[in-house]
Amino acid sequence: MARTSKKVKETVLPARPAECIWNAGIYARLSVDKHDRKNESIDTQIEIAKEYIGKFENIVLAECYTDLGKTGTNFEREGFEKLMADIRRHKINCVIVKDFSRFGRNYIETGNYMEKIFPFFNVRFISVSDGYDSHRIQGENDVLAIHLKNVVNELYAKDCAEKVKTIKRSKMEQGCYVGGVPSYGYHGRWINGKKVLFPEEGASDVVRKIYHLFDEGKGIRQIISWLYEQHVHRPSEYKRVGHVYSEEGELLKQWSDQTIRTILTNPVYIGTLMQIRAGDKIYRNGERHHIEPDEVITVEHTHEPIISEDLFYRVSTKMEEKRKDRRMSLSAKLLIKNMNDDSVKAQEVEIEVLDVSKTGVGFICDTPLSIGAVYEAHLTIWNDETIHAFLKVVRIEQTKEERYMCGTIFMGLPEVNAKRIEIYEMINRINEK
Repeated sequence: MARTSKKVKETVLPARPAECIWNAGIYARLSVDKHDRKNESIDTQIEIAKEYIGKFENIVLAECYTDLGKTGTNFEREGFEKLMADIRRHKINCVIVKDFSRFGRNYIETGNYMEKIFPFFNVRFISVSDGYDSHRIQGENDVLAIHLKNVVNELYAKDCAEKVKTIKRSKMEQGCYVGGVPSYGYHGRWINGKKVLFPEEGASDVVRKIYHLFDEGKGIRQIISWLYEQHVHRPSEYKRVGHVYSEEGELLKQWSDQTIRTILTNPVYIGTLMQIRAGDKIYRNGERHHIEPDEVITVEHTHEPIISEDLFYRVSTKMEEKRKDRRMSLSAKLLIKNMNDDSVKAQEVEIEVLDVSKTGVGFICDTPLSIGAVYEAHLTIWNDETIHAFLKVVRIEQTKEERYMCGTIFMGLPEVNAKRIEIYEMINRINEK
């Protein structure tokens, strides 16, 4: 029988796949919130993340991204936006933070980045202190714990914000100045834990002169000319250069009408602070918001006045008289018929127009109206042209004389009528100078 050769079969092992290299971006954030702990400083956060990277051969530090003095309640931050730009350019594919709160305190947005945006870009996300690594398979309990931590972070941010508002309101009510740069003529100084305004030498003299010139019968344009002749820097330039009068080689810019009007109507110069309540904003959704009286905290005799109350109120009266005397006539009738309720019988009444622009009309009337209701109106301007319009009431305030001060906006005002009102307003502004 022939011999059969025995061949040893070699076992071929599959090649090991190349280990993925993670190009990491460290992100660190510190807000202006005083509740942020000292051990969460920017440098400390970065060192903790670097120490974590040092434990892995396949994680390489690409860059550090930081945001100092930025809130975690939104993601509009310069450092974070740069990090996202580098993710889109595939410069980094791993994000490392000290903990979830440093990444963000907005529960929904933080969740969107962790569960949707980062997975879409195949980005690994690591939170060192929380023991979270998106590359590691997460159990249901882990996912629940992450959501709870993000919720707690958001609630913490809201709680801190509310405490800050409460503290600010309390300080305002005590007559403490909580604003930024004080009005022209004043500077702020801390006295026994309270920021108090004090007159500034030189600038306060300019404020007094502006009041006296107007009280003597000078107009806004004449006051501006006098300031220019005296080489007085306007407030913005004064803030920049630090001295009242322009020096050789410095550019002298003319004061604006609005700046003079603001100074002549600001009660800060008689020692009264009027500050917008903490949490209330002048601008909402990108548009200027009308500040209601109950949104302003007024405290008298909080600091040394620059002018006397008699002079201030005398100037205020003269300004109002000039405005009324020089304002071109505008009469108006309002058809009191709620366009949203046909059952109400129409009634025509006279209204006293206080102000008008191409966006709306402010007026006083004796008849109570309804906020949100739309009324028909006939406005007769200086050349006896009558503008037919529809007005929506957005604000009502009852006066001491039991009349009604109303703020309204035009509904569907034709462009040609808007132009007429715009011209009317432009001529009035010229007359008031």
